[in-house]
Amino acid sequence: MTDVPPEPPHGSDQPPPPPPPPPDGYQAPPPPPPVGGYPPPPPPPGGYPPPPPPPGYGYPPPSGYDEPPTSNVAVGPALSWAWTKFQQNAGPLILVVLIVFVGIVVAGLVSIAIRDAGGNGLFGVLLSGALAELLLFVVSGFLQIGVYNSAIALADGRAIEPVKMFRTDYLANFLVAIFLYSLLAAIGFFLCVLPGFVVLYLGFLTPWYVLDQGMAPVDALKASYQTTTRNGWGLFLFALVAWVIYFAGVIACVVGLLVTVPVALLMITYTFRRLTGRPVAT
Repeated sequence: MTDVPPEPPHGSDQPPPPPPPPPDGYQAPPPPPPVGGYPPPPPPPGGYPPPPPPPGYGYPPPSGYDEPPTSNVAVGPALSWAWTKFQQNAGPLILVVLIVFVGIVVAGLVSIAIRDAGGNGLFGVLLSGALAELLLFVVSGFLQIGVYNSAIALADGRAIEPVKMFRTDYLANFLVAIFLYSLLAAIGFFLCVLPGFVVLYLGFLTPWYVLDQGMAPVDALKASYQTTTRNGWGLFLFALVAWVIYFAGVIACVVGLLVTVPVALLMITYTFRRLTGRPVAT
């Protein structure tokens, strides 16, 4: 039986004695759980909560918003890369351009023969003229694909195999896109000449969007318009330099086109890849 300490006499000024120590092995009962039965989360490191996020943090951009692409338009790097690639692949590139020139000349001669075979009647003249133009358009479009694909292959780091450059994967889309592009430019020239040049500039990246990214014709025209308008005067001046280089071959007795055509297309391919965020083989 546990001894109970005697109570102090009534009226004594002495404080009551302390309670006896708990017996051996005694453990205090755990504190009662908080309301809800779950303990509070541990405090964050340092004992202070993180600062609140800045306004707008964690919310997506508004619908239809596009981050403006970083401008990667520079004539110097593009021309340097194009000239280096041309020197390294001069033989295959010149061969591809020669195939294009010869093919277009042959198609032109055939179209002239078709026109002559139409006779003097109105129906025959219209039919033969339409067939001749269609033949020349399809053949020249198919041949041009070879030059574009050669530039794209070098940007990918692939070797140029002239026969494989003339593929028909995107032939239909390419022809439709070029037709729409040429039609819009013709309408612009008919209206007041200047709009025609504007259309030529706004849509000059259309072939690359078709052949390098596999876009449909209308989508490629829209993408070219968006890219050219976003990059302003920098891309316009670049395109002007590329076109000057392109047509400089005509001044050099046409033979110069064997060099200027691939160099100009390589320049545009390099810049197109930079603008669209795709890699370019060094």
